[in-house]
Amino acid sequence: MQLTPEALEALREKSGLRIDGEGHFWLRGRRVENDRVERLFHRGLRWDGRRVSLHVGEQWAYVEEIDDVAWFVERVTAGALVLRQDEPVALREAAFEIAPTGPYAGCVYANLPDGRRARFQRLAQLDLQPLLGERDGEHVLALDGETLPVPMGRGAR
Repeated sequence: MQLTPEALEALREKSGLRIDGEGHFWLRGRRVENDRVERLFHRGLRWDGRRVSLHVGEQWAYVEEIDDVAWFVERVTAGALVLRQDEPVALREAAFEIAPTGPYAGCVYANLPDGRRARFQRLAQLDLQPLLGERDGEHVLALDGETLPVPMGRGAR
């Protein structure tokens, strides 16, 4: 059965896809429990500057609901953030914030150069810990002999 372009667009809009606050995928109210599928889904996320979509092969759909963020920093290595998608982003290219309130108070967020926002997972936050410090009562990131501000940000979206 061939779908009309309108029907296909309606399915993409009402996909039933959700990403919870811990980065787990849900489809129509049921959690995607297979770790490999979840990893595949993270690798298939795309950002068009406005919306998040999930691409698997030639098929894709919009993510309808995102509890906090769609991108997560898993590690910090050799001057780069490593996102859950195995995508490296240079530390120097990101702007950092610490959530002051909400369910993720104290968590570090990275605002990426293309407009995406990623939250640090526990291991990544531990990786970042030696680089974080304080100067004049403000949080700073020590990077290559330079200190960059890390403001208390807006917290979870």
